[in-house]
Amino acid sequence: MYAYMEALRAQFADRSDAITGQENLLIKQEMKQFLRSAKEGEGPAPVLMLKLLAERENVRVDPIKKGSLRGLVAEIRQLVTSLQWQEAGGSARARAELVIANKALQKAQQLVSTQAKALPALEQEVTLFKDTMNS
Repeated sequence: MYAYMEALRAQFADRSDAITGQENLLIKQEMKQFLRSAKEGEGPAPVLMLKLLAERENVRVDPIKKGSLRGLVAEIRQLVTSLQWQEAGGSARARAELVIANKALQKAQQLVSTQAKALPALEQEVTLFKDTMNS
C-alpha cells in the first residue's frame, strides 16, 4: 500500500505542476530515490513501485517541455496584447484574430481557475489517504 500512497502523492504533484508550472522538487527527488531503490530490489514492493513509476512517466505532462496551463494563459495574453496593437493600427485581420484570441483566453482562464480550485480538495484526499494508511 505504501507504493500506492507514494504514487498518489506523485500524481497529485504532477497535476499541480501541469496547472501551475511549479515543479515539486521534493517529490521529484523522492521519486528518483524510489526508482533507484526499486531497481536494486529494495524499498516497499520494488516490482510494483517500478510499474507505478513507469505508468507515472507515461501519463505525466512535463511543464518544461509542454508548458503549463498558467503558461498557456500568459502566452495567449501576450498574443492578445500584440493583436490589440495591430488592431489599433487598422488591421482587419488582427481584429478578427483578436476576437478568437479573447475567446481562447477566456476559456483558458476558466480552465485554470477550475483546476486550481480542485487542487486543495485533491490535496485533502491525498492527506486523508495517507492518514488512513498510517492509522
